[in-house]
Amino acid sequence: MTEQQRKAVDILNRLRETHINRITEFVVENEDEMMEQAQGETGFFNTEELGEMAEKLRQLMLILEGYRSAVQEEQPPQQVTAPEVTFPLWAELVRAGEWERATYALAYLFQCHVPLAAACMDWFCKCLDSGQPMFSRVLELREAVNKEPGIAIRLLHECFGLAGEPAVHVLHSLQGTA
Repeated sequence: MTEQQRKAVDILNRLRETHINRITEFVVENEDEMMEQAQGETGFFNTEELGEMAEKLRQLMLILEGYRSAVQEEQPPQQVTAPEVTFPLWAELVRAGEWERATYALAYLFQCHVPLAAACMDWFCKCLDSGQPMFSRVLELREAVNKEPGIAIRLLHECFGLAGEPAVHVLHSLQGTA
C-alpha cells in the first residue's frame, strides 16, 4: 500500500469514527424522547435524522471495506515474489505465524483474490488448531491434483473450506503448479 493509499484509509477510518460519535451523541441526547415513543407514550421522536446518520455510516463502512480490499489486492508483500511461491514456502509461512504473507502466497497459488485466500487460511488454521493433521492433508491434495481430481476437490473442502465453482477454479489453477 502506498503512503497516499494509507492516508486515504486513515481518513476513511477517521470519518467512520466521527459518524459513530455523532450517532452516539444523538442517541444519548434524545434518550427520553426515544424511550417515550418506543413505549407508546405521548413523546414524539423523529427517526429520520438518526436513520440518515446510520445510512451514511453504513455507506462509509462499505466504501472503506471495498477500498481497503482493493488496495491490499493490488500490491502483494515485497518479500514474496511470484517465482518463489510454492506450497512448501506457504507451509513455512504458516508454521512461522506469518499470516499475511501466507495469505498472499495462497492467493498466488490458488490464483484467487486475497479475501478468498484469507477465508481459506481461516478455515485451514481452525482445523489446524483443532489438532487435525492439516499439513499432511495438503500433501495429499498436492498428490491428488493431477491424478485424482475428485479426491482433490474433497481435500480442497477439507483443507480450505472450498466447494463448488471456487474449488473447481482452484483445482484448475493447481493443476498447472502441483
